Amino acid sequence: MQALAAALRDAGIPCLHIVVPPRGAVLGAAPEALPLEQQAAGLPLLAQDWVPLRQAFARQAQPMALWRQDGRRLTVEGTLTLLRLLLAVLRLRFPEHEAALVRAMALADRAEPGALPRREIGEESGLSFLGVPVRETEPALPDDLFTDLPPPQPLGPEVEGVEAWRSPAAPLPWRLVLLATPGLAGSAGPAALGWWLRRLCAECVISEALDSAPPAAVVEAAPTLVVTLVAG
Repeated sequence: MQALAAALRDAGIPCLHIVVPPRGAVLGAAPEALPLEQQAAGLPLLAQDWVPLRQAFARQAQPMALWRQDGRRLTVEGTLTLLRLLLAVLRLRFPEHEAALVRAMALADRAEPGALPRREIGEESGLSFLGVPVRETEPALPDDLFTDLPPPQPLGPEVEGVEAWRSPAAPLPWRLVLLATPGLAGSAGPAALGWWLRRLCAECVISEALDSAPPAAVVEAAPTLVVTLVAG
């Protein structure tokens, strides 16, 4: 991450860093900074672009709803909290794009998980009721949530481990690159940050190759913004 941040700084490309905290790091008896947060605190290049997701999670009225049953993967509610924090940080970093970011926030706010029915997502929660396994559920976002926007279209040929999307009607006129550690990226559904970003950005490249992507290759892609996403 430090090498990537240095390469992006030298190229004049902004970058934000997000660590997804496990449930215990937020709801534990004595929440402490995660090891990666502690390391980054001593590296100004990382610390200046750190997105305080753990602290934002701790301020939520119902933080238990932010994680799946395993306490590590985010729910739709958790991902929406992450997305809204990211957009709030971007409004501070890019005041010249205030109108576009306000529109992006308005699109995200269309999803109101607490007011929606829930659907099973097919995974057993580890709990049972009267001997019957209980499956995890998530808010059933309506199919017409973005009905006024053309659906994202694949950008270029398929490349293993990389998703590239184009959304010309998206509010943010950016080419955003989301680089994550394995298990955190993708765009399969609303519990994945990429599912939202590919609808909010004119171009969005999503990859789980944060640990192996050469910084020079990321710079060569000429993104408007790079976001790194790491499991804490």
